[in-house]
Amino acid sequence: QAVHRGKLARKQIAKAKWSEEEARKAHLAFWKFDTDQSGKLEVNELRGVLSSLGLEVPKENFEAYATEIMAEFDTDNDGTLDYEEFEKFWLGCLASEELKAQYAAKVERACGKVVAGALANLYAREQEEAAAAVKIQAVQRGKKARKEQEELFRVHAAFKKFDTDKSGSLEIPELYDVLKEVGVDLDRDTFDEYADALMEDYDEDDSGTLDFREFHKFYNQVLANENTKAEYAKELESAVSGLVSGAINNLFEQAERQEQEAAALKIQAMHRGKKAREQLHKDREEEEAAALKIQAMHRGRKTRQELSRQKEADAEEQELTAAALK
Repeated sequence: QAVHRGKLARKQIAKAKWSEEEARKAHLAFWKFDTDQSGKLEVNELRGVLSSLGLEVPKENFEAYATEIMAEFDTDNDGTLDYEEFEKFWLGCLASEELKAQYAAKVERACGKVVAGALANLYAREQEEAAAAVKIQAVQRGKKARKEQEELFRVHAAFKKFDTDKSGSLEIPELYDVLKEVGVDLDRDTFDEYADALMEDYDEDDSGTLDFREFHKFYNQVLANENTKAEYAKELESAVSGLVSGAINNLFEQAERQEQEAAALKIQAMHRGKKAREQLHKDREEEEAAALKIQAMHRGRKTRQELSRQKEADAEEQELTAAALK
């Protein structure tokens, strides 16, 4: 009893001494950590406490450290530290640098085991999940491989059916059955246009035939189901009808151009005839003017000659009269 009374007395003395020296610091620290001023430290507010211990804890490990503090000092198990609980925490862990270092080491050891165990469990779970994923992927690859193999068999069977001469490629005549399979409503008169349209879409090497690789692409995009067949048949019919109507339009345009050219030639001929007639009339007028000019010149010359002869006659008559008088 004496021993216990001595211990109790020393604790009371120490507490009295701590209260005098550290009460203000503890109170200030509590309100510093109590960021929402609720009067209690919630779990998220313990990050500041851990920082004061010199522990910079990663986000993924914070919960383990906070749980360790709460397990030791949250005596009423309400998930928070009230001021009385924080006083005990301060007295045992934060009152000096030495206490901080000791408690930080203790928490590190405790949480290190927890984190290591959690990491080990996480790694084991990840390994199990990875193994399961590998197994699922293998199953899916197997299903995909079988599906691709079955599809390849179907394409080969279709190619062999259309390749009637067993040449290893589909020539133009062999496309008749292919187009019938697509569902194109064609006859021998329009077959060439449809075949040309199909070749333009899928004869990638411009060889004039479809090899298996080109047919495989055609099969996947067209022959694989009824919907794609119907859609492609519509596209072909639109393309071919456009070509035919375009050819007819070209014929009409050509005939119209020929008519226009003939009319233009006729008009040009008329213009040339009119121009020729005008030129002929002009030439005639020029000729008549020249003739009149020549005639006038001749008449002037004749008149001058007659006047000259009249003068000579008059002079001769005067000479004869003078001689007679003489």
